Amino acid sequence: MEPEAVQHPPWYVEPNEGESISHYFGRFRRREAVSVSSPGSLSKAAGIGPVLARWEKFRFNPFPSQKELEAIAKLIGLDADRIAQMLPHLGEKIKMEPIRLCAACYVEQPYHRMEWQFQSTVGCDV
Repeated sequence: MEPEAVQHPPWYVEPNEGESISHYFGRFRRREAVSVSSPGSLSKAAGIGPVLARWEKFRFNPFPSQKELEAIAKLIGLDADRIAQMLPHLGEKIKMEPIRLCAACYVEQPYHRMEWQFQSTVGCDV
């Protein structure tokens, strides 16, 4: 017997490997089935206050709680652990501005990687 395919809601957006939380939620809000256009509205709908707007600007102080991740995960139909993978590791310092990109990588796969914002990232191997 074959396992049943996972049923996702129509607004489901699959995260890319290493994608930043900022880029992911931008893509999510642009999805045709999603009627929420701002991070504040999405946070409010999840009942977690204005935290998503901070996360999208790479401001993780305080760091997202498991409760916040679970609330937003339930709303968008994604596992909380998968959202946590889009965050920096605890203790990893972030360079909030400017938004850093590797043009070669972005041409190959057009999404922002969280690791590009790490202060420890000095350049790309590509």
